[in-house]
Amino acid sequence: MSEAERRTGYADRRVLITAARILDPQFGAQSITLDGAQVELLRNVVEYLWRDTTFVDRYETGYYIKAAAEDFDAISAIVADLEGKLANNDNTIFGYNDRLLGRFDDTTDGADPFYVGAGQVPAGEVWEVEQFTLYQNEGSPVSVHLSVHYSAQQYPALGELTVPNGTWYGGALNLLLAEGEELKAAFHAMSASKAARLVVIGYKMKVPE
Repeated sequence: MSEAERRTGYADRRVLITAARILDPQFGAQSITLDGAQVELLRNVVEYLWRDTTFVDRYETGYYIKAAAEDFDAISAIVADLEGKLANNDNTIFGYNDRLLGRFDDTTDGADPFYVGAGQVPAGEVWEVEQFTLYQNEGSPVSVHLSVHYSAQQYPALGELTVPNGTWYGGALNLLLAEGEELKAAFHAMSASKAARLVVIGYKMKVPE
């Protein structure tokens, strides 16, 4: 298509976009969470991005030059990708919503192991556990295992820990928990009526609907 054929008159209320800014973006990749109404708006606005009259190669007095055919083809591929993202959210974006801070105390009943849990993650949330602390007063060191419990199954989170008597013992833990999952500490070989405690520290995230 010659430049003369790409010559286009200005029209009131027509939004024009400089093609070079799309082909050579001025912004880095960004993560944006949209609500349903905003997605609906953008899905309709994208219709204008399929029109070659939307993209400008050069502005002139009284007219402008549309993007070249090969440039518009490249832009159309970008628009198609955008439509795909608006039609199907294949990546859940979430971030900090609230702190996660809990201390869970229990008294042993002689069971081996004796479990102390931090509670199940509720619907619509994801928890990031960053730190744990354990305590017991058996009178001697006790073996403790941390595991994630979900749907009658348990999955080890850390290897065997030896928790000293009467002293708080803890460390770092990079553990992501989804709905219905629960972090539990299994205290081994403890007699009845002893203290078994678990503390978790981290943050909570809301999963967008």
